[in-house]
Order: sequence, then structure tokens, then C-alpha cells
Amino acid sequence: MFGCVHQVALTARFQSCMKNTHRWLAANGLDEMPVMFATQMHPYDHSRIAFKAAAIQYLQDEGWEPVAGVGDRPSDLLAYSRCDLHTLAVCHTVMPTAFAGGVDSDDVGSDSDSGSDSDSSGIGTRRHQGDPFADLRRACRAEHVDPASVSFFQASPGLSVWRQVADALMRTPAL
Repeated sequence: MFGCVHQVALTARFQSCMKNTHRWLAANGLDEMPVMFATQMHPYDHSRIAFKAAAIQYLQDEGWEPVAGVGDRPSDLLAYSRCDLHTLAVCHTVMPTAFAGGVDSDDVGSDSDSGSDSDSSGIGTRRHQGDPFADLRRACRAEHVDPASVSFFQASPGLSVWRQVADALMRTPAL
């Protein structure tokens, strides 16, 4: 998918979830991707963050050069940003086309939760009570995560969140 770039799925799911994880990867066209599973349960965010940070360090020690992390939980965003990876947050619910294509990362640090803006592409960004990323934004602000290091993506009619993420990764300079 990305030429010479190697991809690995890193999940804090316990190995007993292996079958469902592989089924999901296959359904999303990612069945060739190697997966790193947790060897113990990680029921809390702090445990998942520590696991993912250690796994990323392991990959670095083994000669990999991780550049980006994609996730849908606050613990994903915090683990990836703490490891200085380009962080992409996904929301799996479909939003209207007017808000498709990613949410402006500068919005993460905003204290305003009302109104809306447009990014440079003219695609609307969403900042109101119905924001599906509100919990992720709150987690980022609470942990002092650099807003420029997080990009937010949500599925829209005719444009899957994974296609958006793949396109964004292709535009990532380190790739």
C-alpha cells in the first residue's frame, strides 16, 4: 500500500481477541498486515498507553522507524504522541459530506466548542456539542498534546475513514 514502508498493527487487545482482530483487518483490506498483540490484559488507558509506548520502543530497537500511529481511543492518541509519531485519530460513525475529509488539527487545542470553521481545502471542520471527537480532544488537552501532531478523520458517505487515513499517510513527509 505504501511502497517500501512496512506497516504493523499494534493492538492492546489480548491474544484471545486474535480471531476477531484478523477478521476485522481482512474485512478492511489489511489482512497482510502483521499484528502485535498484548500478552496480558490492559483494561485501563494508562496500561494501554504504557503497552503501546513499549511496543513502539521495541520496534525502534529492532530497526523499525515508526512515523505514524492510527487509533480511535484517547490511549492511542496519547501513546503515539508521547512517542513523537504523527498521530491520526479516527471516528467510525459516518458524518455528513460537508464535514468529511478530516478535522483541522488546530481545532484540538481550541477552547471553543461552538461554531464551525473551514480548513484550507474548504472542507468544514466541526466544533460544536455534536463533535464526535470531543472526548479525544479533551484527552489531548488534558495531556498537553501538541494539536499539530493530531489529525482527525471520520467516515462520510462514499469516503471511508481508512481511505482518508491512507491518503493522509501518503502525504506524510517521513513516508
